[in-house]
Amino acid sequence: MTDLAVTQSEPLLSKRRLAWAGLAALVGCAACSALPLLVLSSLGSGALTALSHVMLPGSEPIVGAAAFALALAIMAVRSRVQSRKACLTADGHSAPLASCACGPAGPPTARIFNSGTPRPDEPIACTASLGDQSAIQAHIDAYRAAFTHQVGGERFPGGFRWRFRAAPGVAEALKAIAQREHGCCRFLSFDLRLERDRLIWETRGDERAATFLEEFFQLPERLRAEPRAGHDLRALKRRAEEAGLVFTADGPPSADRGSTS
Repeated sequence: MTDLAVTQSEPLLSKRRLAWAGLAALVGCAACSALPLLVLSSLGSGALTALSHVMLPGSEPIVGAAAFALALAIMAVRSRVQSRKACLTADGHSAPLASCACGPAGPPTARIFNSGTPRPDEPIACTASLGDQSAIQAHIDAYRAAFTHQVGGERFPGGFRWRFRAAPGVAEALKAIAQREHGCCRFLSFDLRLERDRLIWETRGDERAATFLEEFFQLPERLRAEPRAGHDLRALKRRAEEAGLVFTADGPPSADRGSTS
């Protein structure tokens, strides 16, 4: 899964803008040079005749420079208006993205949640109460909602990374999910941070949790494959157990059951 591209504002002195501004300067110089000829050939109106008295010989560079600057200014204003429109969210509010000119974007990186490093002897176990089906299903549904904003992800040694759009409310939702996960799966560490217009979720574990981390990373695909409420919970539980996770609500974990080796 690859990250989606982020549209960046065009530089003020881009090649395209300089070309158009240069063309405007050339047209301005040509028009200034042709003005006396139009007046002499009786093709000019009274306004052109009056203008020819103002435009002294040698004013062509001034007119060209003014046309050049005016063209750049018009393109810059147009680009800013388009950027503001592109930054509007679906409900019409400005999104605080660093890639657009929608007001202050805040710091480029901000820590949202970090669970810290787990103890090395933590069992590969989940302490969530599976008897509370409504609470567990709500947790899964929260994942579903969050994954609608996912734009990428990848594995790395010892963990995985998910990336999300920093749409309104997504940071708070992901923080609540990560806190609940850390509360019942203490053998994993969770880090959630904002990097410009992306929310970065990272989950890590030691080598004993390698198989479960791979299964955890596949959660977006698992939920898409099983969209039915209730069925998704049973399918996820079965896959987690196959990956070595012990649910302590089913009985205390042992040294053998708590390891994937």
